[in-house]
Amino acid sequence: MTDAVPGSFALVLHSHLPWLRHHGVWPLGEEWLHQAWVESYVPLVAELDALAAEGHRDVLTLGVTPVLAAQLDDPAAVVDARTWAGLWEMRCRELGFGQEGHRGDIARYEFGCARRASEQLETRWRHGG
Repeated sequence: MTDAVPGSFALVLHSHLPWLRHHGVWPLGEEWLHQAWVESYVPLVAELDALAAEGHRDVLTLGVTPVLAAQLDDPAAVVDARTWAGLWEMRCRELGFGQEGHRGDIARYEFGCARRASEQLETRWRHGG
């Protein structure tokens, strides 16, 4: 009998977003980019930074389309993403940040996510992607 071979894992994220800069707001405007950036790319990069800090190397291939890369590097988009994250925090407070029960739990959880994203946008993402 042979020794067990460690398994493999592949997580494939579709990173293409169409060019959204200066296309207005909801439902099909720039907010789509901001939400993807703040709720997907920021936490993903934070986790990858944490793995790198633990010494993990050569375990990932990450591709980003040129269109998405350009949007993540656009100086105005950086500011707009930080604004979007701040508005996310405000919506969580309006949801019932101080309430007890499920609504308060959700508001506090979402607020924590928004606060971490805001902090990452101010530091790690300050100059774009």
